[in-house]
Amino acid sequence: MIEKAARLWGKAGQRSLERSALEEAVVQLTAALAQIATLPSTHALRREQIELQVAVITPLLHAKGYAAPETRAAVEQAHLLIDRAQALGEPPEDSLLLAETTEQRWCEAELHRTAGEIAVMSPQPDAAKAEACFERALSVARGQQTKSWGLRAATSMARLWRDQGKRQQARDLLGPVYGWFTEGFDALDLKEAKTLLEQLSAS
Repeated sequence: MIEKAARLWGKAGQRSLERSALEEAVVQLTAALAQIATLPSTHALRREQIELQVAVITPLLHAKGYAAPETRAAVEQAHLLIDRAQALGEPPEDSLLLAETTEQRWCEAELHRTAGEIAVMSPQPDAAKAEACFERALSVARGQQTKSWGLRAATSMARLWRDQGKRQQARDLLGPVYGWFTEGFDALDLKEAKTLLEQLSAS
């Protein structure tokens, strides 16, 4: 029953993420993680736990920001879970973030993007890995024609390039993606993209 409840909470969190209900997603994904933590550890549950822990980072990044204690704690927990899996001979590599099952493919681009954000926020930031993850996220989003995930991936890549001094490159990437949208400009993702574009366009 507990395992079933955890999966229901996880699915509810994924649905909330899909419609950008960030606070709801955090609550639901956290509830799923709490349920899983009470169950005997198995390979399947450890895998699911890492996937959910990675997923909860996305709404925290948007709702709380990069420097928020909750966001940092979520990233640290993701690293801890991954390290434990590796110690057990279950290296997640990127397979945990590749949405191998059909049920997860709807958010594959977002999982790649979140992997990139984790790489940026790690104690030892890995810009090359982050860029590769963002590139993959953009490619998947284009292939699936998921504009919202594509915008998030482009914003993350543009932010990385801005911080590396590649302002023109960042603007050239984000501008056309932002231009895909003709409505919904009060949405948080679009507001963040617009703010970043304005920063990139400032002299």
